[in-house]
Amino acid sequence: MAGCLALFLDTLILAPANHLLAGETLAPWTSPELKRTTVTCWGRAYRFDGTLLPTKIASQERNILASPVKLATVVNGRELKWRRAAFKPTGKSNEAVGYSTRVSAAGVGACCEFTTEFDGCTRVELTLESSAPLKLDSLDLVIPLRPAYAQFFHHSSTLPVYVWDWPKKQLNAGRVGAQGLKLPFVYFIWLGSDEGGLQVFSESDEALSPAEPTTVVTVSPGRGSPCYDSICSATTLSMARGIGHLASW
Repeated sequence: MAGCLALFLDTLILAPANHLLAGETLAPWTSPELKRTTVTCWGRAYRFDGTLLPTKIASQERNILASPVKLATVVNGRELKWRRAAFKPTGKSNEAVGYSTRVSAAGVGACCEFTTEFDGCTRVELTLESSAPLKLDSLDLVIPLRPAYAQFFHHSSTLPVYVWDWPKKQLNAGRVGAQGLKLPFVYFIWLGSDEGGLQVFSESDEALSPAEPTTVVTVSPGRGSPCYDSICSATTLSMARGIGHLASW
């Protein structure tokens, strides 16, 4: 019996590993596809309509965005008006597709390098550069979700586990109230409903210089938008940041 159990466990552990090592996707997932400027995978789609960031994020064919994702950038006291973005495929395998977008405005360039994997998880390398000295007043990543997909939240802990006061402090999951949410930097936040939602994540807060450290991430009812804030000053701008998103259903 013990030998049979060990063999069964080996099969469970090694079968997925062998598929991944061979560069294959596991059923029921399928390989992601890139058609023109839309990336699709099982149950999800990300579309770009001349924008740096997605204009549509679909979960089971339902668009969860109220309007396109926006990189709100204020330089020298004025918000930049980005020109139409260039979209370029950069690579494809059974497990992932790569693509990039690039925009410019008033001597500032922004580039996003995307990698979307078979499960819909998308990594984004965002780079900003300037051709001349400037003052970067604010930089906000704004994701306007439809209210129906911003009912509940879940995010990484804001305090170390060993100081978490469970009876008195708010948990890191629940229903989004009328007051919304104001959080310090968190590695991930998910907003959604029983029908689907969106998780946004960032690997580090190294490049962040928020004006108010306790409100790096805000969720504003009515807009239903998680917003990562980064406010800092610079001369010649050159910065890169790793972020990502994952539509759920």
